[in-house]
Amino acid sequence: MFCVNCQKEVEARIVTGADIYGPHSACRDVPYAMCPDCGNYGEYAINKEPPFSVIPTFELRKAYNHIDCHFSALWEWQIMTKAEAEALMSKRLYNGERPYRTHEIRTHSEAVDAYKMAKLLYKEFITDVKHS
Repeated sequence: MFCVNCQKEVEARIVTGADIYGPHSACRDVPYAMCPDCGNYGEYAINKEPPFSVIPTFELRKAYNHIDCHFSALWEWQIMTKAEAEALMSKRLYNGERPYRTHEIRTHSEAVDAYKMAKLLYKEFITDVKHS
């Protein structure tokens, strides 16, 4: 996995939320990938789609939350499927040259671009639904 903090590929350790947040946390059983060099961690998609390849910094983890606050509404409100929303983000952000996954963002500038696009898509699709 690529550790954004170390700016290099590392052999991540798979830990649980209990290791990070303590045994009484709500996410104690959730798997995380942890950098063995700096201790940075990020979500590990073991039972989801393909595993993530990025261990984000604290700032990027916060950015992911802000992006997904707007972006995930597209499929949670059943405006489109998650795959359709990701394809639309890919087309608009990367001209369809690579797939879009929020947890694959590696830089602050890419996170800012994704946030702006997620807000635009939210405004485009969700605002219309609310006013229908």
